[in-house]
Amino acid sequence: MDNLKGKDVFYAICDSLKSLDQRPIDHGIRTAYIMHKMLEHTGKYAPAALADFFVLAALHDIGVYKTDHIDNMLNYEFNKYRAHSVFGFLLLSEYFQPMTDKAKMILFHRVGYKKIPKKDFMYGFETDVLSLAEAADVYHHAMGQTFDSRMFAKQVGSKYSQEVFDLLNEVNDKEKIFEKLRYEQYMPEVEEILENLQLNNEEKQQYLDFAMFCLGLQSTNIKAVIVPEWKEDVAKVIAADKASAQEKFWQRSDSIAWNMDSLYSKYMAVLQVLQV
Repeated sequence: MDNLKGKDVFYAICDSLKSLDQRPIDHGIRTAYIMHKMLEHTGKYAPAALADFFVLAALHDIGVYKTDHIDNMLNYEFNKYRAHSVFGFLLLSEYFQPMTDKAKMILFHRVGYKKIPKKDFMYGFETDVLSLAEAADVYHHAMGQTFDSRMFAKQVGSKYSQEVFDLLNEVNDKEKIFEKLRYEQYMPEVEEILENLQLNNEEKQQYLDFAMFCLGLQSTNIKAVIVPEWKEDVAKVIAADKASAQEKFWQRSDSIAWNMDSLYSKYMAVLQVLQV
């Protein structure tokens, strides 16, 4: 484990999700880049904290791999976002321990600024940033050069706070982040961000276990898996041959069936709390 860097095990998760469908995780990484630049601009976060938020933001749409038709991004992002938000929250809060304290950000990332909890929730500002960063990536990806980061002005006060709206535009004016995204010049910065992902050996193993778990997301019976014999090789196996990795996932893993009845109960309970 000592030879694996934090970014290696993060990329193992990304590669697992890409083997299912590349689009949501690519969108997640772009959103994470925008969010990182916004949080960094405030000057209030240490590099390691920024790297943790980057991981959370990259995985913010993980629920869509189970709940939605991935071809229709605009629908699940802006119209029917509750299912993937709730499912993503449950996935990270129960099956990805390094992110459990931030998992509620996924639950509230599309509800709008006014509905983000103000009490007993320590990541309200960051959730607001994630919400606008995601919307900015969706519209920029669709509109290209015609995109204007000030287009969200009419939604200030309801969907997004004035502070976060101003922050996005200040960052873009200074660093031209959407030009970097448009011409795919942002990945060197992503590499630098992930150099600050500081994980101990236990957390690295949890990342690798979650990478294996992600390979089963589109199965009828989702399985959480532990593959002790792979350990350090797992990231290389997934990156080198995704099809082989999926086959080995089912053949070689000691699988623990996810209790779907329990998940459904929790899913309905969360929906009820949100009054959906």
